[in-house]
Amino acid sequence: MDTLILKDCRFNAVIGVFPKERETTQPLFVDVELSLDIRKAAKSDCMKDTVDYRPVHAAVKEHVEKHEYFLIETLAERLAAMILKKFPVKAVTLTVKKPKPMEKRKGAWVGVRISRAR
Repeated sequence: MDTLILKDCRFNAVIGVFPKERETTQPLFVDVELSLDIRKAAKSDCMKDTVDYRPVHAAVKEHVEKHEYFLIETLAERLAAMILKKFPVKAVTLTVKKPKPMEKRKGAWVGVRISRAR
């Protein structure tokens, strides 16, 4: 199986357990890995034979910025379900990174990675 990757997509979300976290949006970084067979697209060199990453990015952005969650685990699960419903992929792996809790440790983040398939 092949993988189409959207890496370090930055979105602003209301997410967190503590009231202070929920007062305003905070940055999240999402990696999206879509499992699909790209051989037909590679042979035809035609967009219609693959998954266009732009609508995937737009759908993830809309979902992240429209909904509020306490846990990044819940966000990841809902994103995976949405992607599998909307796009013709066999599986999706998501990494959701939340840098805010680790901001005093330069470059550190907390996160979750899940993989879901049809």
